[in-house]
Parts: sequence; structure tokens; C-alpha cells
Amino acid sequence: LFLAGAKDFQPGEGVDSDITTSGLFFMNKPNAQGWITFDLDVENANPLSGSGGFTMGHIHAGNSSTVDGPVVVHLIPTLENWPTPTSPVPDSGDPPLSVLDPPLNIDDTEFVGAFSAAQFVGPLEGKTMDEFVALVRESDENFYVNIHTTDYPGGAIRAQLSTSVSPFSPSRSRPIGAALAAGGIVALLSAIANNSTQIAI
Repeated sequence: LFLAGAKDFQPGEGVDSDITTSGLFFMNKPNAQGWITFDLDVENANPLSGSGGFTMGHIHAGNSSTVDGPVVVHLIPTLENWPTPTSPVPDSGDPPLSVLDPPLNIDDTEFVGAFSAAQFVGPLEGKTMDEFVALVRESDENFYVNIHTTDYPGGAIRAQLSTSVSPFSPSRSRPIGAALAAGGIVALLSAIANNSTQIAI
């Protein structure tokens, strides 16, 4: 089921290299209905981390080490049906971005969700899921995952989306995102092991 992932997140350009915010991202191949399920783990997104609270997570086009690419998929929050209040980012361009408002000051939170081609924006808008998958497989330079915080609205940490990343996290024995392999979407907040929070959308 695994398609691609992103790990070894690094501070973006102009970001304090001492921040302790970190992340992991994994996504599965599209299911029969054309949905890709994903799992985004964010750790140490709080004022003590040096990056402030967590506000947004996106897939961007391009190479994270050389460009500030446009958003192509809204991961967190989605533009609709998000259980936490959101507000638009002022002067963020077209289309407007939404942020978690208030931001989440978190120690360890796992977001689980899904997206289809209908959610593509920017350069991906109008493309099919098959075209997106082909671009992901074509090169590890085509997309990266960006985690935004209050102190760094343009992005605090980022990592390249790669098909060579292992679908297992260091702390789990199951593939990330397997619980939503069928592509279901729910809205719930529930406590999970080690005092972290899992948020499914």
C-alpha cells in the first residue's frame, strides 16, 4: 500500500537551526475510490521548541533545499470539514491558506487523513491522481512536505517526499497510515499510547 514518505525534516531557510520541532510523513497508494491516505506525525511544536505552535502542513512542489515551492496539497488543516477553528492567512496569495486558530502547542501529535485529486491546488490543480502518483515516482525532487508554525509561517521544517523512505516509523511495528488504507475519513479526537494525540480527518 505504501507510496512515499518524508523524514529527516530540516529547518527551512532563515529558521533557527536549534529548533527541536520534528516530523514524519507517510502516504499510501490511492485506493479504488482514488483517495490517498496519509499519516503526519509532528513533535515539539510549542513555544519551548523555538518554533511556536503548529499551524499548517502541506505538500509543496519542488526541491525543498533549493526552492520555496507552491502548495499543491493541503494536509493540515483541510480547507473544509476541519474540527478545529481555522482562519485565513493574511496576504498569503491565491488561493488563501487556512491555519489552525489557535495553533496547536503540542509535544507529540499524529494526524491521519486522506485527499483526492479534487483537493489538488496550484500546479496540480486539474491533474488526475494517476498523474500525481507518476510525478511522485518520477523523482524525489518533485515534492516536499512543509510544517508551518506560529514563529515561522512560511515553514519551520521541511523534508523531501521520497518513494525510498521506509513505511515503518522507528516506534511502530505497523505501516503508518494502515488504519485508513480503505480511504475512510472521520472527524474525531482520541488519546493514544504514550500520551500523544491522534487526529483523524
